[in-house]
Amino acid sequence: MKETLNTGNFKYFQLLLDDLKREDVLYFLEFPGNLEIREAFEITFHEFLSKCLSENEFEFFEDLLKIASNFNIFLAPDKILNRLKILSENIRDCLIDVSESYQTDRLGDIIDIIRFYNKFGLLEKKVTENDMKIIQELKKDPLFMANLKDLFDNVSDFLIYHVRKELPGLLYDFFIHNPNPYFPEPHALIHYVKEIFFNQYAIYGLSVKNLGSIKKFIEEFKDYYQKKKLESKWNINNKEKLLKNEEDFVEFEVEHEYRRFSMFQLEIKNSEYKCHLISPLNLRKNYKKIISCKNYNFLCISMVLLGGLGPQGHGFTYSTPRGELVEICSDRRENDAIIVQYKQFLKMQFLNRLRKELMKFNMPPSVIEKINTYLLEILNDKERITIYRRGEILKEIKNYLWEEGEAIREEILEELDVLMKKISDAITIILRPINLVDQFKCRMNLILEGKIKAEDVAKLTSLRGKSHYDVLKERFFYQYIIEWFYQLFVSRRNDILNTF
Repeated sequence: MKETLNTGNFKYFQLLLDDLKREDVLYFLEFPGNLEIREAFEITFHEFLSKCLSENEFEFFEDLLKIASNFNIFLAPDKILNRLKILSENIRDCLIDVSESYQTDRLGDIIDIIRFYNKFGLLEKKVTENDMKIIQELKKDPLFMANLKDLFDNVSDFLIYHVRKELPGLLYDFFIHNPNPYFPEPHALIHYVKEIFFNQYAIYGLSVKNLGSIKKFIEEFKDYYQKKKLESKWNINNKEKLLKNEEDFVEFEVEHEYRRFSMFQLEIKNSEYKCHLISPLNLRKNYKKIISCKNYNFLCISMVLLGGLGPQGHGFTYSTPRGELVEICSDRRENDAIIVQYKQFLKMQFLNRLRKELMKFNMPPSVIEKINTYLLEILNDKERITIYRRGEILKEIKNYLWEEGEAIREEILEELDVLMKKISDAITIILRPINLVDQFKCRMNLILEGKIKAEDVAKLTSLRGKSHYDVLKERFFYQYIIEWFYQLFVSRRNDILNTF
């Protein structure tokens, strides 16, 4: 087994253990005369774990732990050579990609890597008495601790130490020693990263923009609303569910000012108009939670109808615990990023609906059953079928009908193109997306009825597996990191300037 581990091939090791009986291996390793062999095996085992970490083979790492535990061999983090050095190198690799455009998904990869290390206790290290004081002080910040719990589940002292001391330091060292051509001087780069980057960037195919103060936005809306409808006063303490003359939804056009980066000027101020769709009752109901900087929440505030970040000019806005109004939407032409929830069916649900729709088109039952049987074979049981699978499914059906040839044509009167048009119409009817505005209004009404929370909307809105909530909580995390990164810059500014 030791020789197999030394080859560095996990699959060979797995096959070897599969061929051996657990009792035989245990007897061999735990036999008193084989103590040195067991110790050597454990050393090699941890060396292999180290190799898994250095090559980002995290799945192999987990699988190896599962197998080894069957033979009473368990992980000892301090026996994994250079594990913290490897962690730093893995994070630097992500930062190299970040530096290319400052708009990359690798920011999320950094969090995933730290999450993995934290899960298996690999962040453990000696900390000084002064470091423990810093850790204890950070524990008094409820927003920071809530964010760590949200991102990493188990929050240990070692995780807090790494996030506070190691990660800002890695960020600092990288940016200082890898200057970007847009920022020939370090102070300009540091200013951009701290003040501008997280105000407008893209990640996971989602565009993100800080629209300014949430409190200012609500105050402007209150003024607009009161002028528009003087008979309905904005009363935050009004606990009535509905006023007879209250409007359910109001369109509110407002100018947003924001800062952005220019190649010729470090920071320029811009402004733009956006038209928001707002539920006054929801703002009133959640007002205290929205403006409070003591609650770790990201509440849905409005839907942007015009001027939004999405390809169709739409977007969703959320409040943050830092008192910001942040808009998020897809920067790709994919609707699932801007629709709160779209039609989706598991395989059997989809096939049952398709059968019923095809019957409405008076298609021969035998042909319907053949199509149904074919799709039953090729569609994945667990996959959720949405409008984005429509084209692929139609192509598969057309190829199937073409291959069947005369066997199918004898049962139908229509030409293949006519038949495909009917099938296409049937699938479109089943999968047609629900109107975006109606979806937003539906969610706002569910919030008022207490069936969902305002913070749940961000979790329901996603693109390719990453939700608006994922973006918001990761952005909140990095805002802390950037603050500490900037503190390092200020404390070492003189040393930096002497190197350029």
